[in-house]
This record gives sequence, structure tokens and C-alpha cells, in this order.
Amino acid sequence: MPSATVFLLLLCNDREVLGPWVNGKMLNIFTAFVCGILIVLSLVLTASVVFPSLSGNSIIMILVGGGIAGVLTAAGMGVWHVWKGAGQHDIEPDCARVYTAEEVINWRMPALDALKPAQLSATKRTWMGVLRTYLVIVSSAT
Repeated sequence: MPSATVFLLLLCNDREVLGPWVNGKMLNIFTAFVCGILIVLSLVLTASVVFPSLSGNSIIMILVGGGIAGVLTAAGMGVWHVWKGAGQHDIEPDCARVYTAEEVINWRMPALDALKPAQLSATKRTWMGVLRTYLVIVSSAT
């Protein structure tokens, strides 16, 4: 489930595909929070399958550790974005475009063969690496 949510988040931020319907900043923050919770809960499930005698205290420690890791990651990403100029490295040139109400209502995704190949920023590449690592760990443990 976490991997599907991350891929959906990437799709929901693709301006070429969704045009005026892309996620805003607050929705991305909320979705990242939900992804973090799903990943921690998935790790608890994996640990409980691999180690059936896992105690309740150990599960709580995993949850607390995941929460701390999430807070540190969010703080680190916030500092990094400020340091890099408020995320200007990830902004597409078209993102400043303001759509009219009619354009928003009538928006249609272009045909698949008309879409440009996805360009992954350094941030997206990093998180895709984290996702791959997570998938390898979870799939090898079950």
C-alpha cells in the first residue's frame, strides 16, 4: 500500500497530466504524512510476521522510532527546501500559469503518446530510492 500511495502522489503532482488539478502544497504535506504512517504501520506488520514473538513494547518502540524519523525527515526537507531557494529546483516553468474557470472545468489529459517522458528531480530520485529500499526490505522479509 505505501508504494502505491507514493506512485499516486507522484502522478498527482504531474502538471502535464493533471494541469490545473495538480496537488497543492498543503495536500502534498498531508499525503506525505499519510505515506509516512502507512510505511511505519507496514514495517510493524512485517516485523510482527518475521518475529512472531514481538512484544507490545517493541511495537510501540517501532512506532515511536518511525514518528521520530518522520519528524526529522520533515524538518530536514524543510531546511533543504529553504536552503535551495524554496524548492525552485523542482518548479516547472508552467506552474505559475493561472487557469481560467473554463479551462479548469474543461481540462482533459493529453493523449498518452503526446506526453513527454517524466523528468525526475533529485528529490524525486531520492524518494524513489527510499521506496525501492523499503520494497526490497519488506519483500525479502515476508
